[in-house]
Amino acid sequence: MLPEFTADVVTAISTTPNYRMGYRVVTRDTQGSKFWVYVRNGAGASLKVGQGAMIKDGSTAFDVVASTTAATHARFVGAAQAYTFNGVTSLFLDTYYGFVQYGGVGSVLGVSAGVAANSSLTCVAAGEFNAGTIGAVDLVAFNPAALPSVSPFVGTAYIKL
Repeated sequence: MLPEFTADVVTAISTTPNYRMGYRVVTRDTQGSKFWVYVRNGAGASLKVGQGAMIKDGSTAFDVVASTTAATHARFVGAAQAYTFNGVTSLFLDTYYGFVQYGGVGSVLGVSAGVAANSSLTCVAAGEFNAGTIGAVDLVAFNPAALPSVSPFVGTAYIKL
């Protein structure tokens, strides 16, 4: 059985690893269970709230980058959530370590045109999610409510690998 973690533990990022890469934990809140995996942001840029993350080309150590259309189930790792660094709200900073959410209700970054409610979501450019066609692309989330068409384009979805 996986240990119980508090939300502040999974949302904190650090400059050095605090867990082994790929370590998985479960948290629970009023929306149910949330599943997290420990990674290093190797994207060359900060990951925004809801931005999809996939395994970086050539990485064997859970280094992630913003997801693209190449984020198949085999490469998709999860979605960045809201983070803290030294108690201050932060993006998931480049070269930092932290958890991304790979299962349960969480934030996702939709495309700027918005996404209709009840869509099965796939990864597209720059870590964004858009409606996908069953059987045509790998689907990694489902949004019961529409994703906004105004900045910051972040909405709620069931993230599922």
